Amino acid sequence: MQRTRALAVSVVLLLGVFATLPALGQFEDQGQELVGEAAPDFVLKDANGQEWTLSDLKGEKVVLLDFGSTGCLPCLATVQDLQALHETYRDKPVQIFTICVSGLPLDQLKEWVEDMKLTYPVLGDLEFEAAQAYGLEVIPFTVIIDHEGIVRWVHTGHPDDYVDLVTKQFDEWLAKVPAEGSKPDQDPQESPQ
Repeated sequence: MQRTRALAVSVVLLLGVFATLPALGQFEDQGQELVGEAAPDFVLKDANGQEWTLSDLKGEKVVLLDFGSTGCLPCLATVQDLQALHETYRDKPVQIFTICVSGLPLDQLKEWVEDMKLTYPVLGDLEFEAAQAYGLEVIPFTVIIDHEGIVRWVHTGHPDDYVDLVTKQFDEWLAKVPAEGSKPDQDPQESPQ
């Protein structure tokens, strides 16, 4: 039953992507109500079985969530771009996740991750809890969360300038992350007395 539901949701999401590509503009407001709000928390396992809790990263990292599917062509382009961004920002306080809404069991998801040569965490949203919490309607869908746990940017689709768009957001929000060892509420312009 659960597997059938997962397959049905995946098919609907995939059909939604392909049926709406020419009219993707109608989904541009997807998730806009989240911007400026606390990011909905989740606990999901990655393809290796490691558990990730979004709120554990609060205060430490800028987080990118990419909602996608293993059978969606724009999603495949997105994960390749995210792999390149992962390499670029590897030494910065950034955490990239793809949240897979294909309904694949983790062992199959692991095979896909290995085939795609992804080295950042790909999480399985087997119960579609994260997808529902973020109001997912169409994929790919990107959410950027600042180090304070606030949603700062959402984007639907995969435009040609995706890497530039994400880089701009990362650089903007990374500039606001306190330097390691400094107090979060201390203004960097102020010197301690």
